[in-house]
Amino acid sequence: MKFDIAATLDNKVVFIYTIIFPIGYFYFMEWKQIFGHNSYSNYDLISMLIPFIGYVVLINVLNNVIGVTYARRESGFLKMYSFIVQSKLMIILSPLILYYLITLFETICFSIIVMLSLHLIDLETILLTFLIVSIIYLPTYGILNIVLMMRFNHQLMSIVSGMTLLIALFAYTFTPTNRIFQWLLLIDPIQLLGNVCTILTSKVNLTMIVPALVVIIIDCLIGLSVSKMMPIKSASVRN
Repeated sequence: MKFDIAATLDNKVVFIYTIIFPIGYFYFMEWKQIFGHNSYSNYDLISMLIPFIGYVVLINVLNNVIGVTYARRESGFLKMYSFIVQSKLMIILSPLILYYLITLFETICFSIIVMLSLHLIDLETILLTFLIVSIIYLPTYGILNIVLMMRFNHQLMSIVSGMTLLIALFAYTFTPTNRIFQWLLLIDPIQLLGNVCTILTSKVNLTMIVPALVVIIIDCLIGLSVSKMMPIKSASVRN
């Protein structure tokens, strides 16, 4: 983690993607609310934050956990690193834990900035942000970890992560009435995030809790399986 912290601090431009862009977009989209002095319920406020929280989680998982691991493997660094550390699990957990903490910090800071812009401070919203990110982070990593089993040039990783982010945000805009489609859409991490938010801010509803819990468990199992099976050699060496 000490090594990954040093690498992260050397690449400060990543914070522009995860903090500056969402703040700028929020101000652009919600300027009427910012200058309107309106009152918001806790649910309204956290619902407003969901796409932005989802964006930060996805960007960090895709670019800074999965993307970095993929690039390290394809450059041969991961193989060398594994000989030094003697633990593939430790190599995987290091950026995963580090960016969980960074994601928490960024999303909470973003929530506070948004609340200050809307002329309010709500401690429950900050707590909800913490809980939602903590619940959604590992399942997001789990389902997106499938990328590590694919074979493509690591230089294309930015395109893969960009397309994944666009698809996830686009899927979040769908609100199907069919319950089966609603459950299938929970594969989208931002849809799952919105579902978790609704569960935490409304009355307990088993028809919402059970599908979300099943998807969370499946996503985590996928992440665990891929982490165990993931080769440390680059695709060129395996070929």
